[in-house]
Amino acid sequence: MNGVRPRTLLGNSSLNAMLNAQYRRSVCRNTRPGVSWAGTAVLCLATAALVALTACSARQYKRAADREVYGIVGDAEKKVHGKETGFNIDTPYSKRAPKEIKAGEIIADRIQDGRKFLSLEDALRIAIGNSRAYQTRKETLYLSGLALTRQRYEFGPQLFGTSTGSLNRNSDKTQDARLKSQVGVDQLLKTGAQLSAAIANDITSFYVGSHTRSAVSAMSVKLTQPLLRGAGSAIVAETLTQAERNVIYEVRGFSRFQTTFALDNVVVPYLRLLQQKDTVRNQYNSYQNAIKSRELSEALGFDGRVSRVQVDQARQRELDSRGAYLLAVERYRDVLDTYKSTLSLPLGVELQPDDKAIDDFKAMGLDPVEVTEKDAYTLAVQQRLDLINEIDRFEDAQRKVKVFANALLPDLNLVSTASIDSRNPDYTKFDWDNYRTSVGLTLNLPLDRLKERNDYRASFITFERQLRTLAQSLDDLRNDVRQGIRGLQLARETYEVQRRSVELANQRVESSDMLFQAGRVQIRDLLDAQDAQVRAQNAFTQALIDYHATRLGLLRDLGVLNADDEKFWLKSYPLPKGTGEGAPVLAAKPGGEVVTPEKLFGNE
Repeated sequence: MNGVRPRTLLGNSSLNAMLNAQYRRSVCRNTRPGVSWAGTAVLCLATAALVALTACSARQYKRAADREVYGIVGDAEKKVHGKETGFNIDTPYSKRAPKEIKAGEIIADRIQDGRKFLSLEDALRIAIGNSRAYQTRKETLYLSGLALTRQRYEFGPQLFGTSTGSLNRNSDKTQDARLKSQVGVDQLLKTGAQLSAAIANDITSFYVGSHTRSAVSAMSVKLTQPLLRGAGSAIVAETLTQAERNVIYEVRGFSRFQTTFALDNVVVPYLRLLQQKDTVRNQYNSYQNAIKSRELSEALGFDGRVSRVQVDQARQRELDSRGAYLLAVERYRDVLDTYKSTLSLPLGVELQPDDKAIDDFKAMGLDPVEVTEKDAYTLAVQQRLDLINEIDRFEDAQRKVKVFANALLPDLNLVSTASIDSRNPDYTKFDWDNYRTSVGLTLNLPLDRLKERNDYRASFITFERQLRTLAQSLDDLRNDVRQGIRGLQLARETYEVQRRSVELANQRVESSDMLFQAGRVQIRDLLDAQDAQVRAQNAFTQALIDYHATRLGLLRDLGVLNADDEKFWLKSYPLPKGTGEGAPVLAAKPGGEVVTPEKLFGNE
């Protein structure tokens, strides 16, 4: 089936069968000179071939489309990445007929429950296999390849076969049966030429009235070559060229999407989930500390060493801590349900995220990304696949101006034909000396080109829009790089601040507890220290995750992050070191000294 595309289906099968039977009675058995079994055999073979072609099942067409599209995508991947990735869009439902899939099956799938331990690697695997957004993006790439097959089809040989049968009653009370069949091929050449070759057969049998029969066969070839408008491969093959480039764009775009999806939809949300999980633990510990503080204050209050006011403060602190803990639990559940939705998992499945991911980042430390703004921007311009697409689209817009200008030219076509007829259906009885040929020119003056004029003028606007889009993309990229470098430095400083804050908060709680029991401070001092401790612990975990999320985001914006690498979120990506120029002025120098406002504003 691959590559064979019959233009029209055969006519009504019962009518064809009746006409064929009538033809066999009145023509096939006729022994008069000029009508032989050979012509009938050729016609029958051609008809049988067309029936076989048009009898291909829908499933065969689907498989043929997949083979062609996957081949196209694989070739494009080789050009972009140097290798094929085994791309396909199959899902668990793909090999089943749509009518076999019932709504109840989908409902049962979404209401299932259970418990599942989930590592970050598991989350990535599940997201790639289950995510609705990921599947939709893959289908977008597939559809671009499918669109290319349509454009390639235009430049391939297009077989066609038609058969029309009719029963006629005439005014002279005669009746006849007629069978007209045609088989041929059309070919569009990249020069713009249209080439057509066809074999036709027209059989008429008068079975009421004169009882006469007639049969005519013909072979013809026609070539139409544009000389001005629509001439030349650059013009004629523009739609094919654009479709091929669109597949390349989609391969690049899908690769960019894979990295962005893995980072923004899987890795960072997973870390935020662990952050909220850590917050739950911290809030629970804070609640337990509040209980102990309340019990201690009540014991001291019983002895008269603590006032009733301080006891009530401890009791209020316990209630506040309980509420904060319950709120943290509910927020964790909300974040967890959102993450299940991202992975397209049923909400009834209970997930147990693995804390090892945070432990890995703690062991890794603050892996630096040492690059200046100028060097980072230069690298990103070379590496970012989405920016390369914008550059290529700019070239597309330039090319379109020339294409639309061609449409303003006159139609001047060279037309050449050749044909030969036979007065019977036998294709072996053609008189090859009795042929007809012709050659000539057709001219259509450009007296009405309003639509073409508007398209041509609009192409300049499209070009300038794409020019501005490219400039905007370059500016956005530079802004992303600048913000990433500054954000990473801020995240590093914030991490150091929060690390020291946790150390101080722990010391403060310890000393306040001892001083309170000694009666040297009030319960409020201990409670304030405990509040500061839980805030510092939560902020420290957030600072760690913020740093690595910013680091990975910067690497993504530079175009060097590769989601195909094993545990890419823990991998160091060494960057090229350039001149060192173009480093932004930061709010603080590494080590702790802050930059003065005057220097920051450029007055020093």
